[in-house]
Parts: sequence; C-alpha cells; structure tokens
Amino acid sequence: MFRNNGCHNPLPPNIHVSPSISGDNLTRLYTYWTVNNGNIGCFNLLCAGFVQVDQTVYPGIRLAPVSIVGGKTYETKFTIYQDPHSQNWWFTLSDKNITVGYWPKEIFTNLRNGADEVGWGETAMSGNTLSPPVGSGRYPDENISHAAYFRSLHYMRAWLKELTPTPTDPVREYIGPSGCYGIQNDKDTGSAYWGCRFTYGGPGCDCGH
Repeated sequence: MFRNNGCHNPLPPNIHVSPSISGDNLTRLYTYWTVNNGNIGCFNLLCAGFVQVDQTVYPGIRLAPVSIVGGKTYETKFTIYQDPHSQNWWFTLSDKNITVGYWPKEIFTNLRNGADEVGWGETAMSGNTLSPPVGSGRYPDENISHAAYFRSLHYMRAWLKELTPTPTDPVREYIGPSGCYGIQNDKDTGSAYWGCRFTYGGPGCDCGH
C-alpha cells in the first residue's frame, strides 16, 4: 500500500483465492486500486483503471504450480514503480521480465509525485465475521516452508534507485485481530538471497469476538 499526505491510494498486486471474484478456489494473480477513501476502484480489469500491456500474463490469471507446506516452494517477484517521465505506475513480474501493465497517473489523487510510505503484506476478507486463512493457514515458525513469506524487500527512491530497508527506517507491523494471524519479522537476514524477510499467515478466526 502506498500513502501520500495522509490519503490512501492502495496499489497491491498479489496472489489470492477469491471465489466471489473468480468463481473458483484457484490461486490467481490480482491487482487492486482505490481512490477517494475507497469509494472508487476495483479488482483486476473489472473497471477502467489498470491498463494491461502483456498479452499472456494478466490480472486474474491462474498461478500454478503453487507451494506445498513443508514441500517445494514457488515464488513470484513483483515490482511496482513510477516512471519518472510519464508518472504512470507500472507493475512487472521482474523475475520473468514481464511487464503486466500500468495504472495511469490520472486516476490517483495523491501519487502523482511518488509516495511517502510503502508496505508489504496480505489482506483477508470475507462476507461474514469469519476471517479466512492467510498464506498456508499456519502461523509462521522457524521453518520457512510452513508459512507465506516476502523476501528481498526493496523500495525505490527518485529515478528508480533501489534501496533496502534499514534498521533506522520507521517500520510498523500490523497483524489484525488477535489470534487470527501471526508475523515473524526477520528484518535483514544478512543473506544475499533472503535479504530483508518476514513470514506471516494463520488459520483465521471469528472476527466478531
């Protein structure tokens, strides 16, 4: 999520399972955007906004194979950046060198000149008080293959200079309802492969308690 001047303009491409959007229980790539405090915006290509560029990878496409708890892990590397010339926000699968598409600068109220904050994570939503599982449905532990994770976190400064979060950067952790989910923030692991990393997830719970 990006925020500027106290107003939220989320741009969270990620992976989800959403029967209400896709009509199935398959793992899919998604994008989402919103402005005007959430009153305008949508998922994927359900309304005008996100502009698809690649002809083979698109918001809503099924992702397979997927990771297995305690087994083989599959990853996708996302990059979101603002082109310094057009000021549009681009979404790429950088490990595959695929430019999925972009959000035009005109649709945002507070992101035309960059963002003040950036975040990584997941959102769990349902139509009732039962909050669904996140990640593998397990809390994070010492085994990286047991939960979902983000690794090699970076953010960009002016002219696309890529930086790694440091211990002096202001960081906030938000877990959600108590007992529903967990997070294990490993911060800078010192590993060239893992970099800054955190694991997260959980079984969900009754948010009405």
